[in-house]
Amino acid sequence: MRSIMSNAPVEADAVTVDIAPSSFSVTREKIAKILGYGETALPEHFAELIDAIVRKLPEKCSISAGYRMVTISDEMQRKDGLMAEEVFYTMQPIITSQLRKADKAALFVCTISSEMEEWAAQLFSNGDAVNGHFVDTIASAAVENAADLLHTYIEAKVREEGMGVTNRYSPGYCGWPVNEQQYLFGALPKGFCGISLTDTSLMVPKKSVSGIIGIGKNVMKEAYFCDRCGNTTCTYRAFLAAKNTRSKKND
Repeated sequence: MRSIMSNAPVEADAVTVDIAPSSFSVTREKIAKILGYGETALPEHFAELIDAIVRKLPEKCSISAGYRMVTISDEMQRKDGLMAEEVFYTMQPIITSQLRKADKAALFVCTISSEMEEWAAQLFSNGDAVNGHFVDTIASAAVENAADLLHTYIEAKVREEGMGVTNRYSPGYCGWPVNEQQYLFGALPKGFCGISLTDTSLMVPKKSVSGIIGIGKNVMKEAYFCDRCGNTTCTYRAFLAAKNTRSKKND
């Protein structure tokens, strides 16, 4: 039985994708890298705590994910953003350079629900800051992993039509204003995948990811150009570093 499969379309052409928590590839080594341990040894006590939390991921996460294909207009030739279905998204060249050759795009969202963040909040409230931090970090890694799985699913679907995908990009990163979450969510069914936005454009549940993936015959995934981005506090750098370290070990 496949762990990822398409469900029936939701409103118009929006599609939900079923992702099983058992598909997660969140490991102690990846979490250690995100926490900044690099190649140094993770203290044994910390390793035991992390392992215990990772084992609970399948029961603590309820994944909801989906996407909607939109057409990109000729305005894509602009370097300051792209036009999709009469909505202009303001983006920096670091994103538009990757999407310029795309014919359409997948606007996507995914979440692991709120149970992990509630667990972390309870631990912090009880004075267990170490476990609270570990649960929060692992929850962030889990939702990024869910986004990876959704990305892989979309890539497999479009390859059936002879097309490829770009990297994925999210509002709030790479110079894409976070308030443009409102435009992205406006292009999706209301309450899609159980995710809503606050007045400041933050997602609820917090452990959620949204964004855009370019689709076309002349596009491809490339390395993320974190060295070109001015946001030195971007948390996604740590996730990419952990992912790249694991990929090198598997080569």
